[in-house]
Amino acid sequence: METVRHRRSDRRNQLPNTPDVPSGQDPSFHVPTPAANPPQMGSGTYYAPAPSQSAAQVQSAVSVPPVFPSQADSSQNRIRRSEHVRSDIESSRVAVRTVKKLPLPLTILLVLAFLLAVSLWYASGIMQGYLDRQAQARIDAHQALLDSHPYNYESMIRRHAGEYNLQSAFVAAIILNESSFNPRATSSVGARGLMQLMPDTAQWIAGKLGDKTYSFENMYDPDTNIRYGCWYLNYLSGLFYGDPVSVTAAYHAGQGTVRNWLQDGRYSADGGHSLSLTAMPEGPTKNYARRVTHAYALYDALYDHVLNPVPDSAHD
Repeated sequence: METVRHRRSDRRNQLPNTPDVPSGQDPSFHVPTPAANPPQMGSGTYYAPAPSQSAAQVQSAVSVPPVFPSQADSSQNRIRRSEHVRSDIESSRVAVRTVKKLPLPLTILLVLAFLLAVSLWYASGIMQGYLDRQAQARIDAHQALLDSHPYNYESMIRRHAGEYNLQSAFVAAIILNESSFNPRATSSVGARGLMQLMPDTAQWIAGKLGDKTYSFENMYDPDTNIRYGCWYLNYLSGLFYGDPVSVTAAYHAGQGTVRNWLQDGRYSADGGHSLSLTAMPEGPTKNYARRVTHAYALYDALYDHVLNPVPDSAHD
């Protein structure tokens, strides 16, 4: 249905019972008498019904746009944002209520799990500290062994020990217990040098070696003293079947004393081939032999690894 738009003068003519305008006033300004069916207004434009149209028909045909479209859109956006904020707040409240309403067994389990995690962390710290202290203790113990078992003149010892078929660790153990690696050491009975050779023994060895320049004063020379001492140890080893306990005892107490012990079944259980360190008579020689054999094992473990081989895993 087409909407009919009329001019203002036409609308005035359609108003019923228009009173007369008092004199002196503008005829266009007057108060119209309300009509039985008032006109429909909207957006500044008046739509008058056609003579054949009813008010209901005109109302259904009229489309009234919003007064301020931009403000209406802005209001709708604000409403939507408010609804989103309200929804977020409600979600947060629901989450808080959910946490607050955790079952008691689950809450206890969570607390216990937390306490267990803290305990494990604390225990791991204690264990790591213990392992670090143990590792440092091993390092300190190893260093203490190195300090108490020096290997001065190592090249000379190895050279002369190899020349006379001896273990260098055994020679080092003899020197440690005889002079503590002091080349100027002199005993109360007159023994001199690193391996503490007596004057008669040193002179006899010089004859065996054919040393034409021999002088007992030469026993203060480390190389000469080690050479003489290694020759003598090799000689004793040949006499006593290479038994380190018998050789050590003979170096300290003499060949005759050791022969007598080897012939005594109380001290030698294999018919005179070796001495039992535990069965030897108590005294300085037994103590000396015990110290030398102990140092022998340590020198081998620290430097040579002949008696104490290093496991393959230690090289990885």
